[in-house]
Amino acid sequence: MNKTKTVLAMALCALVFFSGCSDDDVPAIEYVEQGFVKGTIKGTASDDKTAIDEQFSYNRYLPSSYYGPYSSLYSVNSDESINIQIIRQDMQTGGIMSFQLTLANAQDTSPSYSISLTYIKETDKILYFSMSTGSTNVAQISNFSFNASTGQVKGDYSLSGDKNSTDNTATVTGSFDVVVKKVIQ
Repeated sequence: MNKTKTVLAMALCALVFFSGCSDDDVPAIEYVEQGFVKGTIKGTASDDKTAIDEQFSYNRYLPSSYYGPYSSLYSVNSDESINIQIIRQDMQTGGIMSFQLTLANAQDTSPSYSISLTYIKETDKILYFSMSTGSTNVAQISNFSFNASTGQVKGDYSLSGDKNSTDNTATVTGSFDVVVKKVIQ
């Protein structure tokens, strides 16, 4: 009988506790899914033993940050050159990939660029990998196109070298296909 009273008392406490809850007054952050940045990372982890062969696909971004690191946008300069920023994230792991592209004009298919990747995966271990252009890393963008009417930007990319979080040679290859929004000034 004591066991039954204890269970009933616990159920009553839980009912009282949860009935006092209401909807959050603060709305949840809404992320937009649109387009993708995907790729493959190949290399060796910083322990010099563990092989890295990971695939990723990021298709979300946080639309509320205007010029912040989570927007995807483009702006046309007075000389007709175009600056494009592409950001896509994995909200669960904190992974993020960004491209900063500069085109001479809307028809340019060989932009200047910088690329940055942070990849995080947690299993029984945590794999953290980050790499960007610069230093001795070699990068390339190919099959590039930009449609100024729709904002669609797409292409293939590669990034390789040993200036990354593992200090071992690694290669990141993949593609992107996103729609960026025009900044009106």
